[in-house]
Amino acid sequence: GDANDDAEPRAHAMERALARAAASAGIRIRLLDTCYLTGAIDAELSPEQARFGDGTIDGYMDRHAGLTEAFAEEFPVNAPGESFVHVGAAIHSIRAVPAANLPRFAELTGPVHVHLSEQPAENEACQSAYGASPTEVLGRSGVVTDRLSAVHATHLSEEDIAILGGSRSTIVMCPCTEADLADGIGPARELADAGAVISLGSDQHVVLDALRETQGLEAGERLRSGQRGRFSPTELITALTEGGARSLDLPVGALEVGKACDFVALRTDSMRTMGSLDEQIILTATSADVSVTVSGGRVRVRDGVHAELGDISELYAQAFAALEMEG
Repeated sequence: GDANDDAEPRAHAMERALARAAASAGIRIRLLDTCYLTGAIDAELSPEQARFGDGTIDGYMDRHAGLTEAFAEEFPVNAPGESFVHVGAAIHSIRAVPAANLPRFAELTGPVHVHLSEQPAENEACQSAYGASPTEVLGRSGVVTDRLSAVHATHLSEEDIAILGGSRSTIVMCPCTEADLADGIGPARELADAGAVISLGSDQHVVLDALRETQGLEAGERLRSGQRGRFSPTELITALTEGGARSLDLPVGALEVGKACDFVALRTDSMRTMGSLDEQIILTATSADVSVTVSGGRVRVRDGVHAELGDISELYAQAFAALEMEG
């Protein structure tokens, strides 16, 4: 048939597959549609990068609008907390989106994420090209608002901290990622004191454990400052829950009227958590201690077994076996 006959079903195929998988498993997701136009400042995308490039900012904006419309049709939101699938936007980095294109992101609604000052080389390249830090370039473009989530935010100046704090931006700290990649320890305490909202995340697959990330936030602060108790247990819990919900603009993060019933329960009798007192458990538990996962008011996982899909370890084993066969 005509080559265009099946073009629409293939549009956003990966995003649709990911969204359907998340919804079927009961994972509430904000899919961050990421703009990638250049391989570095004033450098074209490499052949390996071209497959996820949009060519121009207009190309990205058009595709983003199409994805938003497609998700709204397939995953309608009729009530707060009802839908498990949402769309957001992301500027991959100052390296990947020219400064002249950044103001277009102020046209979008919803959260905007960006990898920010992850490594000193990024800051140096930005300073050389624009005469400013990545944070300052974003600020001049009107992107630094309370809708912005700055991921990493590791190598910041005092001026950068003031800009992000003054705008009440969210900072997505990724302590395990930074440690694994030897990228450094970001100024989380200073950012929080300046007014930024701290949340936790990951930018790799070596560690996928929200509790280890939370503990890494405090551990990093102690290592770089030589002081203990930089973040209280209450602050850590808030970063893990309310901070994350704010970053993704999802109706979760606290058990209160008007928000979705999403939460996890932790074991208090494991070899890691036994003897922990009240809030201390945030500093002792890991993902292995999650006994129950609830989303949308339904128990999804209990003791490592998904209510509908079965044993999660076995599902991983099957997936890796399939990959090995393909390889």
